[in-house]
Amino acid sequence: MPRNVQRFPDASLIPRIKRTFGGLVAAAAFLGTSGAGAEIINATRVHLIVGGADVVNATGGGPNVPAQTSGTRNEQGINATFAASANQNVTAKAALSGTAASKLYVRGSTVFNFKLTPPAGTNMKGVQLILHGVLEGPVTDGANLHLVGSVELDGSPGNGHASANIVSSTVPKAEFDMPVTVSPFADSADLGGRIRLYVDATAETDGATSETFSAEATAGTRITGFRVLSPTGTPITGFTMAADGGAIPEIGGATTPTKVPAVEFFHAGFGHYFMTADPDETAKLDDGTFPGWSRTGKSFNVYSSAGAELAPTCRFYTVAFPPSNSHFYTANTAECAGLKLNPKWTYEQIVFYVPLPSAQGVCPAQTVPVFRLFNNGQGGAPNHRFTTSTDVRAQMLAQGFADEGVVMCSLQ
Repeated sequence: MPRNVQRFPDASLIPRIKRTFGGLVAAAAFLGTSGAGAEIINATRVHLIVGGADVVNATGGGPNVPAQTSGTRNEQGINATFAASANQNVTAKAALSGTAASKLYVRGSTVFNFKLTPPAGTNMKGVQLILHGVLEGPVTDGANLHLVGSVELDGSPGNGHASANIVSSTVPKAEFDMPVTVSPFADSADLGGRIRLYVDATAETDGATSETFSAEATAGTRITGFRVLSPTGTPITGFTMAADGGAIPEIGGATTPTKVPAVEFFHAGFGHYFMTADPDETAKLDDGTFPGWSRTGKSFNVYSSAGAELAPTCRFYTVAFPPSNSHFYTANTAECAGLKLNPKWTYEQIVFYVPLPSAQGVCPAQTVPVFRLFNNGQGGAPNHRFTTSTDVRAQMLAQGFADEGVVMCSLQ
């Protein structure tokens, strides 16, 4: 089941996510619980597997000190070079060559605290804090870089999450936004929190070639800035952000959101629809990492980052209707807040941004309506289909789905 949007949440959720990500989450678990204390926690990990057996599996680091490791290993015809460091910014390097099948995972990770200070008189209730970050570094074919980040804000429910990947030597940089919404009940004392960054450099060889496979996340991999948007998406400036390891600068002015497709999938066994705008999640659905899912050929345009007049779309997950499970999406602020209180549903994160229709269901110019259709619990579990197609809408109504109207809009 596609569950990879919340890879590294707070420690209480790691067992649930671990069922999906196996070794990757197990690699994160050594960090333990950072809690809401004042500690900055830096860590490294090196994991070398040769011929299916562990050769190196070592961790390092700890609270309030930089973490760093480096070295080489020659084992069973394999030459491995590794390095990692963490202290607000994170680096990781994995290089591998030799005559045996092997894998090298190198991780740098950091958990650090921040404090946001607003300009005098600013009403912070319901505003959105967006952290901007960069993953950068060279990779060769047969190697990759993967980053997962999260931000937790004191006094506000839910975490913000983001991920980035570098899998091609032609694109050595990937940028990401990590949003979190300030609770309507928060006050100025609740504007601190924690940022988590996990960076994996992975290299793999099948032993059939003497070529060196390498990936290196360089020192530019870090949170590079932040911005704050009002509940309607208007930029608010004049903030400062102090953080362990150094201040994080404010990014002034508005940024242009990136348009991406939300791709639809169908699971014939469950009879359920699912959609994602995450390229990494899409790839795992396509390659069978999450089995049973296939593309329907349908998609609609959304935005991967926040912007003026764009609403964040919350995604929820439930296992309360076995044997199947389900996801739910809403760009309605009240609906999102209400569902966070429902014990049957788990809030995952904001997955994309969309324009909203008027109260009468009319979408802004140059956008088209997105209809939400409910399966009425067919098969024993709730599921919704989202579509811009009036033909698909009619087809689902004929199959007994209920029309829940226009819930978001899509740029043509």
